[in-house]
Amino acid sequence: WLLWLLCLPVWGQGWHLQAGEEGILLWTRPHPPGAFLALRLEMYVAAPPAALLAVLRDTGRHQEWLPQSLEVRVLAKPAPDEDIVYTRLAAPWPVQDRELITHSRLQRLPDCGLVLSVWAAPDALPPYPGRVRIRTSEGRWEALPQLNGTTLVRLKTYTNPGDTLPAWL
Repeated sequence: WLLWLLCLPVWGQGWHLQAGEEGILLWTRPHPPGAFLALRLEMYVAAPPAALLAVLRDTGRHQEWLPQSLEVRVLAKPAPDEDIVYTRLAAPWPVQDRELITHSRLQRLPDCGLVLSVWAAPDALPPYPGRVRIRTSEGRWEALPQLNGTTLVRLKTYTNPGDTLPAWL
């Protein structure tokens, strides 16, 4: 815990705490040059790191935790710990639906922790008419086992939905 507290100032640089309920902390910070915010989430879960990975890679149940997703499918597996995934996202009227293609790479840590890095791969497929392709997206999931049997889950992410959407939307 002492090490975690000493690292907290570095981890939190530039971030502003927005919410903290039911053990989930959410921070935001500007991500120039765009008007959209980067997000950081942190929570403890009573499950091993592999459980988080199983949820993230279960494309058939993606809508349970990302309800805006209309379609999620794996396009390719360039390596055993890499995926290229297509996601179509519903947008409120009058905004066009979005599509996001991500490339992810899993890193297994010596302590059984996991790091999943995700970034946009917008040119992996030709764009579909009537949808806006998200070209800028990046994220990093960390699942770090704790001595008490829980897992510290951290997510840092930024996505610019493209087009000329105002940030408040």
